[in-house]
Amino acid sequence: TFGADFLVSGKMNEVNPDEIRQDVRKAVAGLVETRKRRKLSQYRLAKLTGLSREAVRLIEAGNRVPSLHTFLLLCAALEADPAKLLK
Repeated sequence: TFGADFLVSGKMNEVNPDEIRQDVRKAVAGLVETRKRRKLSQYRLAKLTGLSREAVRLIEAGNRVPSLHTFLLLCAALEADPAKLLK
């Protein structure tokens, strides 16, 4: 899973791109779940973050990987803990 285990062990681990993609998908799924639980539309989330609705749609559909900045913007707008979404 996504994390900084190497900081604890002092050793660099081999990076598995498939695992990273899976972790990103899980984090985005958590964002979508949170958005829906808060009864926000993609349009409203876009307005809160300054993103376009199309950008939100593409991220949620898995067709665009959000940058760290965008991920944190989305988390802030949804009042979601980024660390919990990345677990």
